[in-house]
Amino acid sequence: MKQKNHLRELTASLLLLISITYSSAQTSKVAIISLADTTIVHQHVGLTIIGNFTDTLHLNLAIKQHIEEQLKKYLSRSYTLSIINDTPDLLSTTKGIYNNWLVLKKEVKNYISSIKDQYDYVIFIANTVIPRETNLIIPENTTGIYTQRRNALVYSTITFFAFRTSNLQKVDFYESYGKLTSPIKDFNLPEDKKSLTPEMLNILKEKIINHLDIRIEYFLAKTYLVPQNLIDEIKAKNP
Repeated sequence: MKQKNHLRELTASLLLLISITYSSAQTSKVAIISLADTTIVHQHVGLTIIGNFTDTLHLNLAIKQHIEEQLKKYLSRSYTLSIINDTPDLLSTTKGIYNNWLVLKKEVKNYISSIKDQYDYVIFIANTVIPRETNLIIPENTTGIYTQRRNALVYSTITFFAFRTSNLQKVDFYESYGKLTSPIKDFNLPEDKKSLTPEMLNILKEKIINHLDIRIEYFLAKTYLVPQNLIDEIKAKNP
């Protein structure tokens, strides 16, 4: 009997701890700031340099707004959110978050420190560089499709950086090179590689949206800002 009472007390304590933890997360405030300019392109690598080209794709896709809406969809269940667009000084002086991959830029540090009394976390939507080790020739600040011979994939240089404002500590996660791209299956380019039909463009738009959504969900789950089971639940209700 004592063992059953002890088990009930332990279960109640665990439930209380979970409730307190979840409640604490709900009261946390998150600022989302987009520093990521991006152009939607078709990057093609031919058999020779002469065959290489970069064409702009007109897909009627507002990437910045889409990313912000997806982040809000998942984070709003647990946090109080603000989308901050009035950072002209930060935007004009910052091309990326780091001076290199080890040191935050001074203006970024100063900005995070300046909002620590208003927000618990800040999430930057920014560009990264896709390394040459991937054997991909990717233009800076772009999102789109990359084709070479019969291979096609979707990519984006956009990524995410989350920081605790209290101590400038990065909420880190590992994003392998493989996560930066998504293969496109059963997609055949026209003979000239350029004359994409409206149907092709619609397919590519869906592929780009899907790739961005996967990246967002991966970021949120691997930083533990949102539990994977909650992401799955929200996706099921709001596909």
